[in-house]
Amino acid sequence: CDIITVSMVAMFMVLIIVIDQAMRTPEVRPIPLALATTNAPYYFECRSNQVFYIDRTELENVRTKTMNELRARSVKQEDMLQNAMSQDIGNRFYRFDNSFLMMGLVALHPREGASGSSLTDLEKPDDPIRAMITNLNVQATYAIFLVRDDAFDAYRKVRDLSAQRGLLTGWEYLARDEAITFEGAMSKIRAE
Repeated sequence: CDIITVSMVAMFMVLIIVIDQAMRTPEVRPIPLALATTNAPYYFECRSNQVFYIDRTELENVRTKTMNELRARSVKQEDMLQNAMSQDIGNRFYRFDNSFLMMGLVALHPREGASGSSLTDLEKPDDPIRAMITNLNVQATYAIFLVRDDAFDAYRKVRDLSAQRGLLTGWEYLARDEAITFEGAMSKIRAE
């Protein structure tokens, strides 16, 4: 009986230690090379080994225009919300996730079939992504790359292009089906 009692007490102590270790919040450390900057971020997504520019101004204008039209057409708030849920709001590269939109958050999903700048396109001087990075003001802006697991080659290519230009860059990993949001961590991506 004593052996069982001692064994149970030992198992209980192990359980307390394991729970204590599991409940500790890990300390999130910033990127060691992160720089504090007041430069304005320009967002690019790397997916399917292509690079896409996320035009936040255009997307916000489309969202505002659509919501104003819905408000004008709707008599009741419930009608506006119901109509908004069925709308396809976005541009040619991205569409808003309307369920997040109703909560006042911006969440974007890539459009199926949209094509960006591929590795070979980035070599061409007339490529829109290459032209944009070349024309960004190095003193006032920096580039943020949201990288999915199928596009690290494209990321490295566009990052090297940015570095040649002298442009500060930062990056964040996105899961394959993860929505792009600008609240929380992604709104605080720093330059490296």
